[in-house]
Formats: sequence, structure tokens, C-alpha cells
Amino acid sequence: MSLFTSGCPFEDVPSGLYKMWEIPLVLRTTPVPDSTLINDDDARITYSGSWRSLGHRGFSDYNDDVHYTTSVNDSLQFTFTGAGIDYIAEKHTDLGDVDVYVDGVLKQNVNLRLENFPRLSQVVVFRTDGLSNGPHTIKIVNKSTAGAVLDAFRVYGGSAGPPLSRG
Repeated sequence: MSLFTSGCPFEDVPSGLYKMWEIPLVLRTTPVPDSTLINDDDARITYSGSWRSLGHRGFSDYNDDVHYTTSVNDSLQFTFTGAGIDYIAEKHTDLGDVDVYVDGVLKQNVNLRLENFPRLSQVVVFRTDGLSNGPHTIKIVNKSTAGAVLDAFRVYGGSAGPPLSRG
């Protein structure tokens, strides 16, 4: 969806008389299949590198927390059982690119950067479906020093399994 305004409803300065805003919009014509939401602090997610947990930020994150890194090649991995998965993150000026792998295959480079717009939370930045309903692994690799973030995963079909004990 595109929106044209002659003023700026956000905290930045328009560069001209009119400004065009592009707003992501998802329209669905079929029912959404059963799914399970997995928070970024789930013990089954394996973080490699210098990821930090950031909580109580007040940015409308799922469970009010995210994991965040600015180190290139830091990665995270999550194994799930299902037929599809969403990678849920934020989009903002302080974020960069990540590579998304499913079952060891690079599926997409995702740009988390968003210019001239307020921070967007709980955004599905990557989705894959049509997988065989079985075990799969998603891996996210940070590709820039601007930053990468994970808010949650949504697993479709099957199950993510019960949360592991944190001992």
C-alpha cells in the first residue's frame, strides 16, 4: 500500500512537498493453518556469537523482548517439525541484512533496514511453506554491522515440540 502525505506524521522531515510512504500489507484469501509461536528466548534456539537478549524495551515485541547482534556472521539456528515457518523480526534504521537458510540451503537475503519510518515490530520478514511435514532447521546469519534481530518464529503445521527445561 502506498500513502502520499503533504505533511509528515512521523518524527522526520519530509524532503519535499509530498512524501510517499510504503506500508506492508498482507491480504489472505485462505484460512491460516494451525501454528505455534516460539519466543526468541526459547531454549531450543541455538545462538552462535555475541547475541544479546534485550527485554522490557516497550517496542511491542512479542513478550517484550528480542535477541540482537551487530557482529557479522553471528548466527542462530532453530529445529522445528512442521510444514512452514515465519521469521518474525523488526524493521528499523539501525538494522541491516541477514541471510536465511532452511535445511542448509540459502533461501533469501532479508533487509531489515527501514528508512524514514518508525520502528516496525513483529514483522514477518521471511516465510516459507509447502515443506514436507517433518523436521527442518532454519538458520539466520547476520551479514552487516548495522544489526540483526530475532523476535520470534511461527511454526505452521506439525509442532515445535514442548519447550525444553532451562534446568
